[in-house]
Amino acid sequence: MRNKLVLLFVVFIFFGIIIAGRFTFLTFQATDGRLKVITSPNATIYLNNAQVGKTPFEQKIKEGEYILKLAPSGNSTESATFESKVRINKNTLTYVSQDLGTTNLTSSGVIFTIEKMANKPEKPETGEIEVQSEPTGAIVYLDSEEHGNSAIILSGVDKGQHEITVSAAGFFPRNEKIEVKPGYRVIGRFKLAIDPSHKKVDESVDSKLATSEVNIAPTPASKAIKTTIVVKETGTGFLRVRSEASLSSTESARVKPGDKFEVIEEQTGWYRIEHEKGKFGWVSSQYTEKTQ
Repeated sequence: MRNKLVLLFVVFIFFGIIIAGRFTFLTFQATDGRLKVITSPNATIYLNNAQVGKTPFEQKIKEGEYILKLAPSGNSTESATFESKVRINKNTLTYVSQDLGTTNLTSSGVIFTIEKMANKPEKPETGEIEVQSEPTGAIVYLDSEEHGNSAIILSGVDKGQHEITVSAAGFFPRNEKIEVKPGYRVIGRFKLAIDPSHKKVDESVDSKLATSEVNIAPTPASKAIKTTIVVKETGTGFLRVRSEASLSSTESARVKPGDKFEVIEEQTGWYRIEHEKGKFGWVSSQYTEKTQ
């Protein structure tokens, strides 16, 4: 009888240890998120000054806020070091993609985090996308449709895969694909790299006017100089033509990068063009360049 009691006691202790261990494991899992980091060139990863690996990297990380540091490795010492705060949320992925240039100005990247929406979405099977950018005020496109300027929150976004494009004059645009889950918000923090070939329109105009004043002789044969613009790369493959000189105005047509037009009228930030014979509209000056 005594042996049976001892055996039962041992079995009870054994199962108790298993149950406690399983509970501890599940509790630990519930506070985990995932961190994925890719860089160009490859880099060493530090979280709160502790080295955790090298890119490409994907690993479970305990929920919380961390200081992420990316130090170029190998022969890439000329590339700039990246450092930023990142948030790891439980049962979600934090995604970091960075192109490390020689300086901060020539570096670009994005950090995506996912968090549960504070309120249930009004439309079933939808989520939200929040876009922040450096520089601020960049134009935000969702699936090639313009939605405004950063910082911006897009609500009622259907679940599934989508493409975000963020662009600003004087910077290289950046495109990223994301997946929206119902009841969750995807937060994207974009950093755009400066385009060194970009010239300020005002400087270009002043230079050409100065040249014109010096070289043009006041003869009766002289003609008024017509202003022509060319459409620059937009990151979407097209530039919207609007019925009025405003982002809130309706789209009347689309023109392609490389297309040239004569300027009929000019307002701050906008040019009026004839995009088809007898059809007129306004295009943003941010994505055009004067050619003469």
